[in-house]
Amino acid sequence: SGTSTSFLWKSLQYDAGCPASEKFACRIGIYFDKLPTNTTITPIYRIDDGPWVTGTGTAIIDERYITCEVNKRFHEIQYGFTGTSGNDLLTPVIKQVSIEVRPLNEEAKL
Repeated sequence: SGTSTSFLWKSLQYDAGCPASEKFACRIGIYFDKLPTNTTITPIYRIDDGPWVTGTGTAIIDERYITCEVNKRFHEIQYGFTGTSGNDLLTPVIKQVSIEVRPLNEEAKL
């Protein structure tokens, strides 16, 4: 059988061990082998159990990474990606999905 024509991956919720304190999400990065023909990857995220937000860009054939600027405060965040494939037996190989977070240590804590 071929690859799925659509796929989705979501992280667990991230709160840096302290859901009560605010953090700052800078960006999400997704790294993969060169994408096969008819394959796309689009970053997604959601903050504090809100709605899922789709990133502004989509990776296409021969690209190896995509980033998504978030630039928002959060207590808890989830991130991931959606994708499409031409169902032609060429499976995309995802190598890393990461988020850059700033802890806001300069602000008062509980």
